[in-house]
Amino acid sequence: MNFRPYHNPENIDESLVPDGWRFRYADEMKTKAKTECTSFLKTSGVWDDQPDYKGISTELTYIVPVNS
Repeated sequence: MNFRPYHNPENIDESLVPDGWRFRYADEMKTKAKTECTSFLKTSGVWDDQPDYKGISTELTYIVPVNS
């Protein structure tokens, strides 16, 4: 079984990821997200769906739709 580690530098609990979404994989961080991409705002505890997120900041935790 192949295991692809998630990119989750902020250690966001996976239970906070909405249904139909997943963390970006660590090996995806070298390229811009090709789909909608959202980052977690720890200060407010919500996912921020700014349309300009590219998903490449190694300091942030991102989620993308499961089918991407």
